[in-house]
Amino acid sequence: MEIDINWFGIIAGTIVAMVLGMIWYGPGVFGKKWMKAVGLTEEQMKKDS
Repeated sequence: MEIDINWFGIIAGTIVAMVLGMIWYGPGVFGKKWMKAVGLTEEQMKKDS
């Protein structure tokens, strides 16, 4: 049995997921609400980076 892997699909899906994650958790969308929900401040986030 031979399994064909679509490498372009895997790479494209990974890139799309990363971009959507950056947008979703960015400060313009839900980033500030997410930080508040988990109890973090911007200073803590900058320090941990």
